[in-house]
Amino acid sequence: MNSLQYTIRGLTPGLDESLRRLAKQRGQSLNSVVLELLKAGIRTSNQPRAYKGLDDLFGVMSVAEAQELNHSSQENRTIPPKDWE
Repeated sequence: MNSLQYTIRGLTPGLDESLRRLAKQRGQSLNSVVLELLKAGIRTSNQPRAYKGLDDLFGVMSVAEAQELNHSSQENRTIPPKDWE
């Protein structure tokens, strides 16, 4: 497959730093990360983009993890009587 090459000008230092940090976190090349971000930003097919709500921003808990969090935070849900004084 023939691939095209682009030169992108005008990147700010902050954007460059963010891209490089993301590449390092993912263990990928800078080029791979930029390609993934471009593909995610531009639909190249007629298929609609599948949204999963805000899961990508906040993560997802399993039922067991939610129950454990609920149980472990139970003591923080009541105000001790001495704090009402």
